[in-house]
Amino acid sequence: MTTYYDTIPIYVTHNDLQWDISELINNQYPIQNDNWEISELGVLFLKENSSFDHNYDPWNRKMRSWQYLDVDGYIIQCDAWTTQMSQTKYMFDYEIRYTTIQGKVVPLYRYTDESKYVCFPT
Repeated sequence: MTTYYDTIPIYVTHNDLQWDISELINNQYPIQNDNWEISELGVLFLKENSSFDHNYDPWNRKMRSWQYLDVDGYIIQCDAWTTQMSQTKYMFDYEIRYTTIQGKVVPLYRYTDESKYVCFPT
């Protein structure tokens, strides 16, 4: 069942207050979805061999669309994973998406290489 909350996009800016992932997971909100883990980079990562189309965050909430302000000042709507906002050293190896906990942004990552995941026939 889709609620009104599910339809509101998450708005992300580079200066948003973000959770320290170790603090969040170890002391506040443990991961409840076995498809997620803290990677060696210290970020929340979709585990290999999960469904590439996995659509639930580490707390089993359906992922929402999100928006960000681009360099030209336009709001960009993202309804899926993207490499656009990835700030990692290997920018195009990972895709990013966001969720929130108590109003703070939580970045989520997955590999762009679909072969690392399970793909189900449509």
